[in-house]
Amino acid sequence: MSTITKKDFVALLAERTDQSKAAVEAILTALGPAITDLLKDGNHVPLPGLGKFAVTDRGPRTARNPKTGQPIDIPARKVVSFKVGKLLKDATA
Repeated sequence: MSTITKKDFVALLAERTDQSKAAVEAILTALGPAITDLLKDGNHVPLPGLGKFAVTDRGPRTARNPKTGQPIDIPARKVVSFKVGKLLKDATA
């Protein structure tokens, strides 16, 4: 398994979409903040063929400090989750 660089990813997307590398890079740069803003507003964000981002509630729980073994109360909070879509799940299985 290898890691692809942002530059290689931009080149791949530019080739597959017949767009300039600059246009693709601008879209990728805007994607993170756009998804963040949508999730802050309580929206689900679908990425067709990949899956869906959503904000879910995680309830309060008790954990243990691994160093001392003492219980720690962790309050409820909201977390971002990603549900993998069927096409991606089948392609990576």
